[in-house]
Amino acid sequence: MQLREPELRPPRELFDSHARAGEHSALGRLGRLEVFRIPARLVNLLGSLAATRLLSALHWRPPCPDLRQREVALPDLPDGLVGLRVAHVTDVHCSEFFTTGDLERLKRRVAALAPDLVLITGDLLHRDDRVLAELGRALAGLGPPGTVFAVRGNHDRQVDPRGRRFAEVLRAAGVILLDNTAAEARLPGRPRLWIAGIDDIWEGEPDLEAALDAVPSGRPYLLLTHSPDTAESLLSLEHRPLLVLAGHTHGGQVVLPLFGPLVLPSAHGTRYQAGLVRRKGLTVQVSRGVGVVEPPLRIGAPAEVPILCLRKAGPGDGQQ
Repeated sequence: MQLREPELRPPRELFDSHARAGEHSALGRLGRLEVFRIPARLVNLLGSLAATRLLSALHWRPPCPDLRQREVALPDLPDGLVGLRVAHVTDVHCSEFFTTGDLERLKRRVAALAPDLVLITGDLLHRDDRVLAELGRALAGLGPPGTVFAVRGNHDRQVDPRGRRFAEVLRAAGVILLDNTAAEARLPGRPRLWIAGIDDIWEGEPDLEAALDAVPSGRPYLLLTHSPDTAESLLSLEHRPLLVLAGHTHGGQVVLPLFGPLVLPSAHGTRYQAGLVRRKGLTVQVSRGVGVVEPPLRIGAPAEVPILCLRKAGPGDGQQ
């Protein structure tokens, strides 16, 4: 099953100057009012550039990501996987605002919590391929062998289109990169669990069928994808993942009172903005992520690395 770009064509990323502001953005909603004549695209681009230059000149740095444990209730979770702890890392965007040195410090904080799995859902890179030389050192030792998995995001594909250097760096750091495939996690004393991952739906070549073919029939698995919009393609599956993990939205990154997120790169409005989403029996975890894109600030959407503690869903756990 080949996944294609959504027909609704949301922006590929936050504050994408080439995207048309629509229902998925507060700028688009404001743009329909008579008083707002300035094209949302122009406001978006100029405001983003001005804020980036100002914050760069001030040597501003975003706050450290919040590492907080959260329980996730899953109806089909095998008894042996109850209590499994998963660190969800996404949208690091290594740049002057979140350097590989910052990532190395974050790695030590995550490793100190000793999660069973570390799952990375894309956009480690931002716009500069020079950080690839340092990325491996920053990621090395994030977890024991066979417990750290990743998929690419749209920025990873933009910076390194062929993906060979990116794949080599992650492999050397002990990170298992899932390109439309799956691999078994090393979880001593627990039931066998597979981690499946698909390529980015915007810049990559996602193949859900290939990824799921690598999961043994009937076996429990988690699915990694950069964009949460992929979840809509999973609703018809018979062999569904226990949990889908995604990023990409940054939780809106700039979320204003009353108006909500200025821009949300999703074809489904705020459905997959952030947090735990239950849709027709499917459970999706969307993290706000670690880093920033231009403008490099967060308002109402603080950075995070959720530490997910899996438990069995009970009668009181709602399932939409």
